[in-house]
Amino acid sequence: VFAILAALIHRSFIKSYRDIIAYGIRIAMYMGLAIMMGTVWLRLSPTQGNIQSFINAIFFGGAFMSFMAVAYIPAFLEDRALFMKERANGLYGPTSFIVANFITGIPYLFLIAMLFSVVAYWLSNFRPTSQAFFTWVMWLFLDLLAAESLVVLISSIVPIFVVALAATAFANGLWMCTGGFLVPPQTLNPFWRYVFHYIDYQSYVFQGMMVN
Repeated sequence: VFAILAALIHRSFIKSYRDIIAYGIRIAMYMGLAIMMGTVWLRLSPTQGNIQSFINAIFFGGAFMSFMAVAYIPAFLEDRALFMKERANGLYGPTSFIVANFITGIPYLFLIAMLFSVVAYWLSNFRPTSQAFFTWVMWLFLDLLAAESLVVLISSIVPIFVVALAATAFANGLWMCTGGFLVPPQTLNPFWRYVFHYIDYQSYVFQGMMVN
C-alpha cells in the first residue's frame, strides 16, 4: 500500500511540476489578486475609522481565495479520468488516489498562501508582527485546503466540467452568504444558520482572521 502511495505521490509531483495550468497559471492568478487587493486597500491607517475597510479586506481575502479554487477543476478531472482507467485495470483503489492527490497539493497550496500573503498582508497594512502574519498565513492555507477539498468532492460526484464548475461556484456563494460577514450569525434565520453556517469553513477562517 505504501509503495503504491509513494509511486502515486511521486507521479503527481512530476505532473503538477510540468502542468502549467494546474498550479503555474493559478499562482499567477493569485498573485494578480494579491496585487489588486493590496493596492485597493493600500496602506490603510490602523484607526477606528478604517475598521470596516479592514473587515472587508479580511472577508475579501478569504472568500475570493477560496472561490478561485474552481481553477483546479480541469486538472482534477484529468487526474480522475486517468485514475478510472488504472482502477479498471486493478492497479490501485480510490483511497490511494485521494490521499496522494491531497498530499501533493499541500506544498503548492502553502506556497500560494505564502506568496499571496507576502504581497496583500503588508500592502494592506494589517497588524505588523510576525506572529500576526503567520497566523493569517495559517488561516489562508487552511481556507485553500478546504476549498480545494470541496472541488475534489464535487468533481468526484459530478465529473462534468461545466456542471462541477457551476456547483462549486454555487457552493462558494452559499458559504459567502452564510459565513457571518454579510449577515451576522445571530441575525441569520434558523434554517441557514443551523444547516449551513456551522459547517461553513469560510466562517471559521473569517473569525480566525478577525481575532488575529
